[in-house]
Amino acid sequence: MTAMSSDKTSRPTSGTVREPTAHALWCRVLSMVTPLGWGLALVAVIAGLGLALTGWAELLALTLSGLALIAAGLVMSMGNLGFKAEVDLDRTHLSVGQESDLSIILTNPGKQSTRSGRVGILVGAEPSHLPVPALSPGQSAHLHLNLQALHRGAISLGPVTVEAGDPFGVIRRRRVLAAGNQVYVHPRTIDLDPITAGLQRDLEGQTTSGTVDDDMEFHALRPYEPGDDIKRVHWLSTAKTGSMMVRQYEPTLRTDTVLWMDTDPTSYSTAEEFELAVSVFASLGARCLLDDRALAAMIPAGQAGNHAGSNRDGQMSNRRVGLSQNRPTREADLLRTDTPRAFLDACSLILPVQRPTEESVRQTSASWLNMMESHIPDASLVLLVSGSRPDQTDIKTMAAGLPKSIRSMVLTAAQGERPTIQQLGTLTRARLGTLGDLPQLLRTLS
Repeated sequence: MTAMSSDKTSRPTSGTVREPTAHALWCRVLSMVTPLGWGLALVAVIAGLGLALTGWAELLALTLSGLALIAAGLVMSMGNLGFKAEVDLDRTHLSVGQESDLSIILTNPGKQSTRSGRVGILVGAEPSHLPVPALSPGQSAHLHLNLQALHRGAISLGPVTVEAGDPFGVIRRRRVLAAGNQVYVHPRTIDLDPITAGLQRDLEGQTTSGTVDDDMEFHALRPYEPGDDIKRVHWLSTAKTGSMMVRQYEPTLRTDTVLWMDTDPTSYSTAEEFELAVSVFASLGARCLLDDRALAAMIPAGQAGNHAGSNRDGQMSNRRVGLSQNRPTREADLLRTDTPRAFLDACSLILPVQRPTEESVRQTSASWLNMMESHIPDASLVLLVSGSRPDQTDIKTMAAGLPKSIRSMVLTAAQGERPTIQQLGTLTRARLGTLGDLPQLLRTLS
């Protein structure tokens, strides 16, 4: 990502530079005063009024000290801040535990030296600052910020600013150099084998790899073998080659899959268990999309965001910043499934949302069945993900409402437990204690 400075002086068509008015200059000066500066100015004014009424010398010293600090801050904030910035973020999509390097190249394109200052960038809601030295005309400085993905979520980066002022924070002169960006921290996922459950032969299905002896999509011819159906003999090719040839076909399968996750925090024993469920949900959905299965990924509506702190470690122009802020997802029930990356981006935003009443549980179950009927009426596989708490009325209602012809599986995230599996007709109930248990459990789903 490359961004140019957005602070440019406008020039009229006549070629003459339009000088800022006194009012504009005054407004610019006032915008440089920080809340601390305004508080100091208020103290100086009150002390001045007290001096006029009482004549105390101590109040005179207080007034002069406040005014001196403000004046010193204005002087120390002066100087050329005409930097041009090029910002490059090597990765905007991470998994938990991965890192990304933010590179900021500052250049002085003018004919006057710039002054020293510091570059600021917002990482989520928390600012991070890097010192920048004075630059001669044409000189550049390279700054680096190491971003470490500590938790799942979406983190806003930027805007990138350069600022100067006094060390007390009374005056701050700030200039925006580049717009912001966003980093998605995906949940942890695990590689899974292709999911074969729910594959059904369908005249309008998608072709898959391999060959079969009987289907609609012609693939190739092969020599006749004893036991082959005589109806599949290709007589024209047999006459040309002098040996019997039979047709082979590509399998056409219908692979409509519904994936649903319970986001009620009361279904989970710990926050780690909720994250395990998200990882299971994300791994299943990514595998389905990689297999080109039609997928409807659902979560209950009404997601809400929160803000967590960021950890920082490092010094000078090489810094390490922790990414740990979550952002709210939209209120739709269906997540994006056009690409695996878009789906994982949506999984980054899943947050726990409590349903406080039994009525809302019934509404969720009804909404789930309606969504399934409207979006994928011919679903062949249903995967439900929830937590280990015993009271899971909504999961039981959803599983009971599924047609018996649909292959379904309830995956329970039970942090630290041994994996178990139970077969109840077309319904499979499985419990897993770690994400590494998922491939083994899915091999039993056929």
